[in-house]
Amino acid sequence: MQSLGRFDRVTLAGGAFLCGIAIHSFQPYRSLGIFVLILAVAGSLGAIVCSSKNLRTAGLVALFLAAGLWRFDVAIPSLPTGLRALDSTGLIHSWTASKPTDVAAVYLQSMRSKLTLQISTALPGDEGALLAGMLYGERGLSKEAKTRFQSAGLTHLVAVSGSNITILVVILMRILLGIGLDRRKSFFALAISVILFVGFVGPQASVVRAAIMGLLIELAPLVGRLVRASRLLLVAAVAFTLVHPAALLFDASFALSFLATIGLLTWGTWFDEYSQKYFPWKTMREIAGATFGATLMTAPYIAWAFGQVSLIGIIANLFAVPLTPWVTISSLGVLLVPSLSWAVLPAKGFLSIILEISRLPERLSFGTWNNVAFSYVLLVTAYALILYFWREVQRENRVIHRNEEEKRLFLS
Repeated sequence: MQSLGRFDRVTLAGGAFLCGIAIHSFQPYRSLGIFVLILAVAGSLGAIVCSSKNLRTAGLVALFLAAGLWRFDVAIPSLPTGLRALDSTGLIHSWTASKPTDVAAVYLQSMRSKLTLQISTALPGDEGALLAGMLYGERGLSKEAKTRFQSAGLTHLVAVSGSNITILVVILMRILLGIGLDRRKSFFALAISVILFVGFVGPQASVVRAAIMGLLIELAPLVGRLVRASRLLLVAAVAFTLVHPAALLFDASFALSFLATIGLLTWGTWFDEYSQKYFPWKTMREIAGATFGATLMTAPYIAWAFGQVSLIGIIANLFAVPLTPWVTISSLGVLLVPSLSWAVLPAKGFLSIILEISRLPERLSFGTWNNVAFSYVLLVTAYALILYFWREVQRENRVIHRNEEEKRLFLS
């Protein structure tokens, strides 16, 4: 058995930390202090004393497993009541943000409130609420609009996600490099800007995940590391659960954010590559792939957590997602000159179209099912099947790749 490399051990350590949190989540209010201490001591001795690299790695894994258990133990006094493992009624569907106390947080929240008021004055009703939601995750949509967006699979449009952070990171980094700052100074300026943005929109799971991954991508060239998306996702999960350990199994927004990202990196990429010969239009192919991957990975969890299944989202997203960049661009009129009706009109038009697209489930008598009974057994089975088919797809791709290499070698 070959010894594991340094980066493999790091990956195992992060996975062990998350496993420790997951194990404790089955007994969220019961302290495991003695067990944690025994496991930590055993892991430390194994990691330090053992001469075998594999045994040292096992000790390291045990140590980080204990760290995950210990972190959950420490959080017990501050945990919300009613947490129940493997029970959708025991979820925290969103972390309730406490009232900011420090000066910076108060100032950022004040700016957010003023901006929301400006947008709602220029665009009253759901149009203004939708724009605020798309720009910085403000949750001001009416109850009817929220229901329509959920049924149409468009809720991600009104939640700050990776796309918002990506736009901020890419554009700001280009500006900083363009004005003559070197990459190191540009990164520090970018990091401060991203932290301020997270404070402005609120430390939601999707925002923190995207911020961590975006900053690590920009940091990698500075420290001479290659970027691997799966490892960045693991680091983001560890970082978030280090602050909110109960989020791993009990926060629906955390689960959906990471599941959607996994879907984009796996099935979304596969769909994009597979459909190249059928759909030459790259933009629509990427949107379809991203929607397919995210929907596939999140649908079982949504069915279990919320009792809802929607296939309309694949169609709705094909029409709504291409409009989001135009909403962002046209929003400048609302943000800069809200008193001018002609400057607000473009944003109003694009927002009205998206609101009409959200009505698609109302106009179709199929594709959306509510109050679905979906047990955790079905949940585990669904993801086991998804994993099985993914392994089959990967195996088939390896066979095709190997056959192509053998063919080229033969012809050469």
